[in-house]
Amino acid sequence: MSSPSGPYKLVTVNTAPDRARHLIGRVIEDVKDKYTIIHAGNAASTEEVKSVAEEHRPDILFTASMWTPEEAHQIVAIAKGLVGEDLKTFSLPQGLQVNKGLARCGGRVYHGELAEFVGLSSRSREAC
Repeated sequence: MSSPSGPYKLVTVNTAPDRARHLIGRVIEDVKDKYTIIHAGNAASTEEVKSVAEEHRPDILFTASMWTPEEAHQIVAIAKGLVGEDLKTFSLPQGLQVNKGLARCGGRVYHGELAEFVGLSSRSREAC
């Protein structure tokens, strides 16, 4: 069996850092045989994105569902401006948890989609 590729640094942008760590922890666990992913940090506000991206230089950036599509695009643009266009991004749809979309998508199915994205996607993407 070959060694996992990576390590890849992942940064989340979420006003609830514990929730971000929990979801990302599940994704990391699901892909650990193929990829070594380190949850390097979290920006709890759009104002923190620049400093967190500069500090960690992530390979992957996830934005949470509390951001509007415009805010998510702004967050991605800030991070890509610092890290480069090769940054992989994944934006959860606004209000997913509030609208119980996580239940509709299925928590396990949804984090499975995140795990699939980490391994297969080479471009920016919005979920669901």
